[in-house]
Amino acid sequence: MATVSVFVDEAVRGRLPMVCAKTGQPADLLVRTTQSVGGLPGAAWLLVFLGPPGWGILLLLALFGSGQESLTARIPAPTPASSGSTRCGATCGSPP
Repeated sequence: MATVSVFVDEAVRGRLPMVCAKTGQPADLLVRTTQSVGGLPGAAWLLVFLGPPGWGILLLLALFGSGQESLTARIPAPTPASSGSTRCGATCGSPP
């Protein structure tokens, strides 16, 4: 299977080539997808080893930190009629 890397802003703005991201078929529409990103950094969990002061800082970070952010992107996909199914998700995962 081939892989490709794109800049995040290309996906967010919908500036990807009109080719299905999973099958490589020509795409007719853009599917909006949302992915959670961010949250408490992994390194913050090292505060656990500092004992009660670290636990307090970790608790404050968890309560008042920036929290989860989401990234919404528009990914090319074929229309259900052109892919032979009523749902794009059923056909985008496997080639015809």
